Amino acid sequence: MSVFHNIKLVFVRIPKTASTTINESLYSMDCYAKYFTNTATQHKNIERNKHETIKEILSNYENSFLDDYYKVAFVRNPWSWVVSYYHYLSRSSDIIIKDGVFTHSKLRQMKQNIKNTSFSDFLRIVEEKVISENGGSQADNPFRPQHEYIIKEGKNILVDFIGKYENLNNDWKFLYNKLKLDQYDIRNQHVNLSHKNISNTGDYRTHYCDEDIERVSAIYKKDIDFFDYSF
Repeated sequence: MSVFHNIKLVFVRIPKTASTTINESLYSMDCYAKYFTNTATQHKNIERNKHETIKEILSNYENSFLDDYYKVAFVRNPWSWVVSYYHYLSRSSDIIIKDGVFTHSKLRQMKQNIKNTSFSDFLRIVEEKVISENGGSQADNPFRPQHEYIIKEGKNILVDFIGKYENLNNDWKFLYNKLKLDQYDIRNQHVNLSHKNISNTGDYRTHYCDEDIERVSAIYKKDIDFFDYSF
C-alpha cells in the first residue's frame, strides 16, 4: 500500500529506491496510529498497483480527499538505478529475454533468467522499452523515467518532498522528525531504516563504458536534469 490514512501520508513507490524498506516502516507506524491513537480513519486503501504514479494514486480518490496528506517520493541516480535493476533481474529466475526483447510486459510474468545477457545489451533493451512504451504503467514499463512518477505535464511537481537514495538515512530522518513519527514508533524501531532487498553491485561506475554512459544519459536526460545527477 502507498497511502497511509492514519498518519496522513502518501508514499510514491519508485522501484529500486529502497521503497520496500520505507513502505514497511510507514506501514508499521500507520498501524499503530490506527489501533492505539485517536487518528484512525475507516477509509480503505484502494490503490491498484504497487508502483503507481502520484497521478494514478490521486485518481483513485474523489475530489480533494488527499489534499492535506503529505506526499513523499525517493529517487536514485539513473546510472546506479539501471545497474541495480540489472542485478535484480539477473538474480531472478523468472525473466525471459528472447531475440533481445522481453517476452512479457510485466516483470512478474517473465520466466527464466538473464544471466547471459551483458550489461550493454541490457541497456539496449531498456532503451527500446522506454521508447516503445512512452509512459505506460510501471507493470508494463518497469524502466519508465523516475520523474514521471511525481509530476504532471511539464515540471509541475505533485509531491511535497523528494528524498534521494544516496542520502537515504538523512532524508528519512528528516521525514521522521518533520512528521513527528516518533509518536507512532514503538520502542523507536524505525528511527533508522533497516534496508531490505539491497543489490550488492559494488561501484556502479565499473559497469560502464563510454558508450553506455551516454546511452543512459540520453534515456534518462530529464531525470538527470530534474534531480541534478551526474555520472
